[in-house]
Amino acid sequence: MEAFTQRISVDSSVMKSIVYDPFSRILEIEFIDGDRYLYFRVPKSVYTSLLGAESRGRYFHQEIKDVFPFRKVDERRTLSRNHTSAVQRASQR
Repeated sequence: MEAFTQRISVDSSVMKSIVYDPFSRILEIEFIDGDRYLYFRVPKSVYTSLLGAESRGRYFHQEIKDVFPFRKVDERRTLSRNHTSAVQRASQR
């Protein structure tokens, strides 16, 4: 059973799309430049606030960036394509 939400395209000058796993609390953000990052231990409330923020870029910089542990993702590995290994690595932290 796949736990991750569907990738959501967002209207933002900073982000292109977002996907979240409420069970492992991993947030994946794809930025406009194509880079993807995993953010670990992100509460669902932060994810929902990001989706509802008037400025997602501002919310990201104030509430997520440098607040949660993160890792840049190889473009071939994303939550929607290779979620099992990402969850396993996150649980080891």
